[in-house]
Formats: sequence, structure tokens, C-alpha cells
Amino acid sequence: MEHEKLVKNILAPMTAAIVAMIGWSMIQVIELKEEIATVKTDVKYISKQVDLMQEKLALKYEMEIYASK
Repeated sequence: MEHEKLVKNILAPMTAAIVAMIGWSMIQVIELKEEIATVKTDVKYISKQVDLMQEKLALKYEMEIYASK
């Protein structure tokens, strides 16, 4: 009888709490992966924009040098 009370009053809620924490942790990991993917996409976009700006500045600089001759 005592064993059943122990299982019912302590082990069952403890097990449920552990399962809930593991589930919550898994959800957090999935959300973190999604956020990392978003950041990677943003970084790629920003890098492309920086490359385009560098190209435009290089062309402008070359045009200024050519025009000054």
C-alpha cells in the first residue's frame, strides 16, 4: 500500500514534470534553430547588399579617376 502511495503521490507527478521539461526543452531547441535560420538568411542578404555597395563604390571611384585625367 505504501508503495502505491509513493508512486501515486511522488513518482507520477515527478515523471510528468520531467516529461514536460523535456518537451519544453525540445520546443525551445526547435525555436532556436528557426531563429538561427532567420539570422543566417538576414546575414546573407546583408552580405549581398554590402558586396553590391562595394562594387558601386569601386565603379564610382574608377570613374572619378578616369574623369580626373
